Amino acid sequence: MKILIAILLLIRLIPSLHAQEGYSPVKIDAQITIDGISDEPIWETIEPLPMTMYTPVFDGEKTERSEVRICYDNQFIYASARFYDSDPGGVMATSLVRDVDRGGDFFNILLDTYNDNENFVTFSTTPTGNRLDAQIINDAEGGFSTIWNQSWNSFWDATAVQTDEGWFAETRIPFSSLRFQDVDGKVVFGIIIHRLIGRKNERQIYPAIKPNWEFGAWKASQAQKIIFEGIYQKKPLYITPYALTGFQKENNRVSDQEFELQDDYKIEGGLDIKYGITNNFNLDLSINTDFAQVEADDQQINLTRFSLFFPEKRQFFQERSGIFSFRLGEVDRLFHSRQIGISPEGEPLRMYGGIRLTGRINNWDIGFLDAQIAGNDSIPTENFGVVRIRKRVFNQNSFVGSLLTSTVDADGNYNVNYGLDGSFQIFGPNYFIMKFGQTLNNTHTDFKENGFIYSALERRAVNGLGYRFVAKRIGQEFDPSIGFTRRQNITALSQEVTFGFFQNNSQKLRVITPKITNTLFLTNTNYELESQQSNMGVSFGLKSGTSLELFVNRNYDNLTSPFSLSESVSIPVGEYTFYSYSAFYKMTDGQPLRINLNTEVGRFYDGDRYSFQISPTWVISKHIDISGDYIFNQVEFPQRNQTFRGNIGRVRLNLALNSRLSFNSFWQLDNANEIMKVNLRLRYNFKEGNDLYVVFDQGNSTTSTSDGPALINQSLIVKYTYTFLR
Repeated sequence: MKILIAILLLIRLIPSLHAQEGYSPVKIDAQITIDGISDEPIWETIEPLPMTMYTPVFDGEKTERSEVRICYDNQFIYASARFYDSDPGGVMATSLVRDVDRGGDFFNILLDTYNDNENFVTFSTTPTGNRLDAQIINDAEGGFSTIWNQSWNSFWDATAVQTDEGWFAETRIPFSSLRFQDVDGKVVFGIIIHRLIGRKNERQIYPAIKPNWEFGAWKASQAQKIIFEGIYQKKPLYITPYALTGFQKENNRVSDQEFELQDDYKIEGGLDIKYGITNNFNLDLSINTDFAQVEADDQQINLTRFSLFFPEKRQFFQERSGIFSFRLGEVDRLFHSRQIGISPEGEPLRMYGGIRLTGRINNWDIGFLDAQIAGNDSIPTENFGVVRIRKRVFNQNSFVGSLLTSTVDADGNYNVNYGLDGSFQIFGPNYFIMKFGQTLNNTHTDFKENGFIYSALERRAVNGLGYRFVAKRIGQEFDPSIGFTRRQNITALSQEVTFGFFQNNSQKLRVITPKITNTLFLTNTNYELESQQSNMGVSFGLKSGTSLELFVNRNYDNLTSPFSLSESVSIPVGEYTFYSYSAFYKMTDGQPLRINLNTEVGRFYDGDRYSFQISPTWVISKHIDISGDYIFNQVEFPQRNQTFRGNIGRVRLNLALNSRLSFNSFWQLDNANEIMKVNLRLRYNFKEGNDLYVVFDQGNSTTSTSDGPALINQSLIVKYTYTFLR
């Protein structure tokens, strides 16, 4: 306790080491036409922002001239980009499809609208003029999939043109699409600007952020402060009704040998409402919510005895989703919205309605969510609730907070979880993190068995020394119904140390990073070692954007009960120590045809494992691209004469006639689970908020019809949405 008090006092005494003076863009009263050309006279009166090379060499000499200008009026933020290029034919314009990024050239604006030094909303466009928007949470700390939320969408405009001088773009972002705080009309954002020249892997950035972090160019805490005057946000109201029709077929098992095909023809509607209650609070209401337009999940092969993790893709749960973040490890978390509206068998359930309230008051972040979900034959209807509160303390990069989740079903069963957390910047990139909480339900209330405690000390750096030391304990009865945990009744101790060596300008190699990780899992009962995962290796980053990772892996597992890889292959009880070797090769996204490779070979419990994944991408033109994955897994156990083969093939095809009309197809073949799936989606975007979707989805069993139905499910849905803005 004395150590903790000393750390908190040190945090209180040390001011934030990152502080930038505010930049005040020009406020205009002239009209700007968003055509990409930026030929209005007002643009010539505005000084371009000073861009700095971020990659391949920080603060190196830029090879192409960039002019980015920012201005605003009472309604919009405007940005113009003049990206000159000595080889205009080399400009990579890769896609016309909304929210599809296939690499290449782009222009990116990141805005920390709450000025909380933690969360970004991003607005990007490419030489084709397509729009990509996303959220970045947790100050860009953690794996890419955990910080980047591309399912978020907003209302804004962008246009781009290509000429024999390069490519040029204009964007217009309404203040009404943003949530912020104003003080007598004064608004402060954080801002970062990117230009990427795809074929050169050259990223130019404003402000000049050093590459000291893994995702340093996306860190809100390093953003330039930008000041707007005379901005008083109106209270926008978006009303989006939808109409839907179509059919669904499903084969349900009625006995060991019999299946019954059920048809369901649908005609229904629903309503989504988004309302700015105040200038920094947003209310989302949804009635009879439908997620027909959401892309299918990737099939996964599970070679562990733990549950698989799937990300959230549904739009209703995206608004400021970072507020609700409460992570307990790599994928463990106290709240995971994906658990709402999904049955234990993984089937989607009807969402009768939901409400979300998110916003900020001074240094307080507040989030509230409530959803009513339909039941099925095996579970009753349920209500899910979440409340999140956080407050910035001590400095701009530290906070304390709490999270409360609840699940109550129609039979009176309930599951309530609370968590308290704090993240404290001690000095520079050094942080101390503390969390604890508990499950409360019908049967257990003891903190030791129902609770968790988590602490971490980390240095967030990739240039030079970086480290992360974590200790956590999860009780035997800790069971967050709308959270995600892979293990219970466990004490985990994790250590990770890296050291990044950045190379000089004359070398093709950009950075070399040795890395050592070790995680121990101890049983809470007697603190015996249950399992251990250790890795030692090195990663190489080239200035071209290509990267290579090589690792040696050691695993120990003390199985007290067997687990199965398939119906015919299982791992028996026993103690196992086994080694493997893994490699990952990623080509730069600046090539139209590129291939990523991932492989692991070695021992696997008392057998041998051979795994590899090949992921090609071919950007044929801005109208068509194709990508895929082939995942091969073979595990052999000669002593037991057992062999497991788990292979997955995926193919994605994107077609776009223009920026409004697009077609996406997603094909998957999973031989381990004997499933073949196809998802086809046609979208016509009449204008922002006005869409027509035609979605076809089908799943087939790859086994013979005597063992099961060839057709598992099939649906064809036509959905139309229209947004009214007041």
